[in-house]
Amino acid sequence: YLGTAATDRLGLGIMGAFVFAQYPVLQVLGIDIEDFSTKDHLYVLFMTFSLWFVTWTILLTNGVTF
Repeated sequence: YLGTAATDRLGLGIMGAFVFAQYPVLQVLGIDIEDFSTKDHLYVLFMTFSLWFVTWTILLTNGVTF
């Protein structure tokens, strides 16, 4: 199945795409990302990773296929 192998990089690619997609969305919402420090960028990355990890684990554990 797609994305279920231990060496498959699909999930990591999806997570990376969501990290980069967040910044335009934050700008549309009126958040000034120009003032973000390194800590703020790491926070966005960590929170995205956390949500991705939990979601991906649930999908793989339940045997969901696309």
